[in-house]
Amino acid sequence: MNTSSRHGLGEAEDILAQQLKLGKTWRIASSGFEPLSRPLTRDAVEGDEVEVIAFCEIKSAKKMERELERAKCPVCAGSMRRFGTRATRSWLHLPIFGKRTEIRAELPRLRCNNRLCDKTVSVNPPWESSSKHFSLSVEEALIREVAGGGLSHASRMLGIPESTLHKLLNRRIDRLVEEADWRAVTAIGVDDYAIDKGQSYISIFSDIARRRVLFVVRGRTHAAVKAFLAEGEKRGLVKDKVAYVSMDMGKGYIKGMNESFPLARKIFDKFHVIKLANDKVDQIRRAECTKAELSVRATLNGKRWIFLKNQENLTEKELNAFKNIDMSTFWTGRAYQVRCALQQVYAFGDAPTALHRLRCLIKWIRRLCKKAPSYFSRPMNTLANTLEEHAQGIVAHWDNKLTNAFHEGLHSVFSAIKRRSRGLGFTGMRAHLFLHFGRLPFGFDLKQPFQVAPMPTWTPRPQSPPSNQTHTPENQEPKAVS
Repeated sequence: MNTSSRHGLGEAEDILAQQLKLGKTWRIASSGFEPLSRPLTRDAVEGDEVEVIAFCEIKSAKKMERELERAKCPVCAGSMRRFGTRATRSWLHLPIFGKRTEIRAELPRLRCNNRLCDKTVSVNPPWESSSKHFSLSVEEALIREVAGGGLSHASRMLGIPESTLHKLLNRRIDRLVEEADWRAVTAIGVDDYAIDKGQSYISIFSDIARRRVLFVVRGRTHAAVKAFLAEGEKRGLVKDKVAYVSMDMGKGYIKGMNESFPLARKIFDKFHVIKLANDKVDQIRRAECTKAELSVRATLNGKRWIFLKNQENLTEKELNAFKNIDMSTFWTGRAYQVRCALQQVYAFGDAPTALHRLRCLIKWIRRLCKKAPSYFSRPMNTLANTLEEHAQGIVAHWDNKLTNAFHEGLHSVFSAIKRRSRGLGFTGMRAHLFLHFGRLPFGFDLKQPFQVAPMPTWTPRPQSPPSNQTHTPENQEPKAVS
């Protein structure tokens, strides 16, 4: 069965020409349907299965010859001459009429006229994707479907294995990341994310002014910062132009930023400062639940989130319980007051006032620790020492109000990204991060679902009236018979 013909796909050829962006330099030579025989892969079954596929054969038009005459060598920029035709290649395209569709073409070849260069190249077709085996329409459909429903959903829709689509997605993203320009980056944010059980982390570097992911690397030490700087120098990043770096108070990041970006102002993010105080409050609450009197234990048991949330975020039940607690009668309540006082430091409008209040808070913590039990004094002394050591970095928040809010928003969806990239490892997770948060120039809006061009509808021809009947137009009255 071979129904190939000059117009085997009918009016669908016009839609194909638009999807493939043929222009005036390429033309559709033939199209149609043909059987494709493949061996069965099922166990204990012998034989071949036959699948009917659609194909479209493309050849160069007359205008292509004029374009080739003006071609320049990519190596020496010299003139080139026609040098035969490459063997027929095929590209997988979107299904037509529910059939697997292949694009077939013979690509013209060119050779440099300079004998010292003698470079030979093939013409790049406008429909070819970054993987060389699929059309751009397949790549666009893949990216849209992965962004909306995940890789398995895209695999079911396109009928292509997930492993193949994963490679195609990585190639497209790698190419766009390599073409990215970092020359305008002046404010950097970095944060660590747990990707597996145990001490398995990745570091995500971003441009917090433009809210886009720049670089993803394994680990959260100073080596990750050095790897980011090495990658940035390839993309045009000038380290002396980086004015601000927002991060947590991890020793690895601090060491790496001091070595790689010595002129940048180090900003310790507000979220991580408050989180550090919250961790100390919860540590004191757990210790007091086991060492305090029974009346205090009854107050603390089951009240964890009352001491970790802000008052305006409490539920109605938690708020009623909060109003009945006297925070000054036990050490967890005083630790909670310290956390609230630290949060109030960020309410001041200028850096000098905030720095003065922060130093007063540190003195108050140390006065409390003198009369407190060890389960309170140890974590609170650690908090006071950390605040004092990094006071300038905390106050740097008031320079331009830069925060790691972009990273904290990314934290909220990171678990969904890990689920979508399960089984694909670090490369799959990196691809999904750039797909959703890299702001890469794909050339189309990811939020819009992929729409296949509508197929032409068949309309029946109007039938001519029988010869033995008189046809009367609608707007003409019948003549009277005398």
